[in-house]
Amino acid sequence: MNSSAVHIWYYLPMLSLEEAQQQILAAGTPMVAEQVPLEESLGRVLCEDVIATLQLPPWDNSAMDGFAMRASDTPGELAISDTIAAGRAPGSELAPGTCAKIMTGAPIPLGADCVVCERM
Repeated sequence: MNSSAVHIWYYLPMLSLEEAQQQILAAGTPMVAEQVPLEESLGRVLCEDVIATLQLPPWDNSAMDGFAMRASDTPGELAISDTIAAGRAPGSELAPGTCAKIMTGAPIPLGADCVVCERM
């Protein structure tokens, strides 16, 4: 860079929200909706919401490894009554004063209303 270079900064006035929206809308071209086979849809944008017809999985599941428990049992010490891995159903309803070790994706046992994250 030349040490004798002069830097000139131009300060543009702030646009109002309405002016900015008008400029953005004027620069774009409306897209036309069309139906295409799924195989040809890569790189395209949906023009309407897609709504699932069923919930998967069809039960409440844990989003993390941790301990499923009743929030009303805290604070305090809880006995671990079960270990629930993803793909395995809980053994029974969670009894008061107990918790279940639970893995990501595993169904939350009946009686539990929270999962406390287990950090390594």
